[in-house]
Amino acid sequence: MRPRPLPPRLGESFSVADATASGVTAGRMRASDLEIPFRGVRRRITGEGRTDSENDGRSTNTSPNGGRSVAVSPNPGGADTTRPNTATSGTGRTTAAGSIAGGSDTGGSHRSGSAGRPPASTAPRIAEARILADARAYAQCMTEHEFFSHVTAAIIWGLPLPYAAIRDTRVHVSVMAPHRASKRAAVAAHQARPRLVTVRRHPETGLRVSSPASTWAGLATVLRHPYDLVAVADAIVHVPRMPGGFALPAGEREEPLATIDDLAAHVGAGRRAGIGALRAVLPRVRTGAASRPETWTRLTIVDGGLPEPILDYDVFDEHGSFVACVDLAYPQLRVAIEYDGGQHRTDARQWARDIDRLEALAALGWYVIRVDRRLLFERPAELVRRVAAVRARRAA
Repeated sequence: MRPRPLPPRLGESFSVADATASGVTAGRMRASDLEIPFRGVRRRITGEGRTDSENDGRSTNTSPNGGRSVAVSPNPGGADTTRPNTATSGTGRTTAAGSIAGGSDTGGSHRSGSAGRPPASTAPRIAEARILADARAYAQCMTEHEFFSHVTAAIIWGLPLPYAAIRDTRVHVSVMAPHRASKRAAVAAHQARPRLVTVRRHPETGLRVSSPASTWAGLATVLRHPYDLVAVADAIVHVPRMPGGFALPAGEREEPLATIDDLAAHVGAGRRAGIGALRAVLPRVRTGAASRPETWTRLTIVDGGLPEPILDYDVFDEHGSFVACVDLAYPQLRVAIEYDGGQHRTDARQWARDIDRLEALAALGWYVIRVDRRLLFERPAELVRRVAAVRARRAA
């Protein structure tokens, strides 16, 4: 017999207290169409273990956190957790379009595991979706003093993280001192000092979360490579724009999540764990990087001893007509550096646009160095060698 329908007002996740107040019996809350992501919380499941909001043909995967089952959406085109809401300019350049955004290839080789595990390319998306679903569920039992922080906050804000940072799918929950941190299962609990953290209500999800600048500062103890700490900061201060000076679509975010001055204020707010890493990377933050791989490409080139390329560079023809926006550029030499993510190989229309762009750039005398995941993350010295060689030829 099918369980009795629940009141629609309860939503996908709800607290036991709210359900009881709505007339739901204890027996109904033990039915097979509900799961228990956290003590005192229930979450709807429909059809093959999927939650209501994701029961549209997307896959179901099981979390290691107490066997909780969360529906997620695989993304065969990419393996990094970079901004999920993006808008493509039509020139092959992807620009920021929202506070939660989309992806490109990650900096690692994620090989498939044993049978039953998701393919490596979808694993980061699965972990990210699981964390977001669990954050929404935990919000049903959150105290007024708690907020999401660290990795969970980064995912809510749509900041790019390496897969290694999200393999642990526990929800990061902080509380301001002197209140005590949560002791719930499947929660990474933290106690924060008020002068070091600011808290906001996320504009799209409504979740209480550390501000983007506070989130970046907290990640200094999580991210192992300094390039990733720069990449998160680059994403935060990135100024949304359409290439060629065109207007952003109506309703799109026009301001960065925070400014470099906001990041600096958090670095200067007082002693904290990871303060040395924050001070070291702050001068390397730029506003023009549109993805984690672009940040890694820039830093790899500079640390290889080459001049810093310009980010997010618009190319125009002799008549002043917009031709293309390139990821990185040495304009005086007419050298462009383009990072090709997975979507450039798997999307036929993207591939066709790329060919048109390359032809248009070549016609104007530009030389384009194409970078993929393997070259950037597995052969960085070869990347530097190629850029140096092209620069030398063009300068001759």
